[in-house]
Amino acid sequence: MVCFHGSVWKSCVLLMLLLVLPCSGQPKLSGLPGCSTSSIDRGFASTSKREVAWAAWCAGRNEWEPGRWSQPLRRAMSEAIASPEQSENKHLMPILIDAVFRSHTAVPSAEALPLYDAYPDVAVALLIDRSDGSHSTPENSKELLQLLLRIETERNRPRWLAVASLLAGSVDFKRHLIDAVQFEYSVHVVDDGDYRPTMESGRPVLLGGIIGRAPAWAGWPSAPTYWLTDSPRTGATLLLADPFISNLYLWTSNEPYASTFPSAEWKRHQQDIVRHLYSHAFCAVCATGPRSFGYPNILGGQAEIRWRSPQQVEQLFIRTAENYVSECRRFMNALDEGLWSVEQVKSRVTIIVSDRRSNRTVPLPNPSGVVHIADY
Repeated sequence: MVCFHGSVWKSCVLLMLLLVLPCSGQPKLSGLPGCSTSSIDRGFASTSKREVAWAAWCAGRNEWEPGRWSQPLRRAMSEAIASPEQSENKHLMPILIDAVFRSHTAVPSAEALPLYDAYPDVAVALLIDRSDGSHSTPENSKELLQLLLRIETERNRPRWLAVASLLAGSVDFKRHLIDAVQFEYSVHVVDDGDYRPTMESGRPVLLGGIIGRAPAWAGWPSAPTYWLTDSPRTGATLLLADPFISNLYLWTSNEPYASTFPSAEWKRHQQDIVRHLYSHAFCAVCATGPRSFGYPNILGGQAEIRWRSPQQVEQLFIRTAENYVSECRRFMNALDEGLWSVEQVKSRVTIIVSDRRSNRTVPLPNPSGVVHIADY
């Protein structure tokens, strides 16, 4: 390049500086500017955790060579999670996780499952976000079922729904659901001639979580935390589409949160079990969705009784209980796991009665059995 004196010379110097200096906002790896292919390769090959972090950060933002660094990312993540207590690994893992999601790197279930202790939502999301179908193999269905049992002790609905979707073809899973299922039905007693539409309150946002975001170290990139939820949020990505039971979403946040805590919607767990059993038993190949004509109440029904007299209401309680138990029995017998007696089914049925009369001077009759009067 030839430079001249005066203003032309000054412009030439400025142009030379722009050609030499790295672009603003791009990291350096071992003194190399930017996120070039060679810089990323050098970073992953480095023994410095900080340089591995920058390599992962760059790989996650590399849109022109997707999948190129899948193996280094997976290897770095496996090595870091093997010693999660190390301080540098605590800072490295969120950056690797972020890069894995950004680069759409497929992680085999054998590598995703060990992440659960420290990053449960991430582990479950990686199990769902598969492209080779390895999550549904008979070889790891036992591991997935054990994970599901653990999630049940944690009472986390989004994770349970995600893992349950992976076990849809497992006979052991179906039998586990049969062992756990309880049928719940609601009956509202109202004034005769009174009409009160029943409205459910809005569902809260459900949060799972990974260990909170570590504060950025000097010279290290930062990364968000990843969450599972069954409520759509701005910027969330649809992870699992299942309108019959619940859609699941993955979204990111910069705020720390606990790795495990009870889900606000775990009270819906028995309804989730019934719907999974229904889908598993009757709709494995349904193209148009579940068929509910045979079992309209177990999928989420309720009854309303208009008060006229204690005797009239008691007879309706008894008739409602008999009809509901009969429906539940037909359902259980259709699961191909043996025939159920009326008494066996009754042990799984609870009918909750709520008194919504304006005048409660005369108490509701209590026929006992499967019918229970709600306390106020």
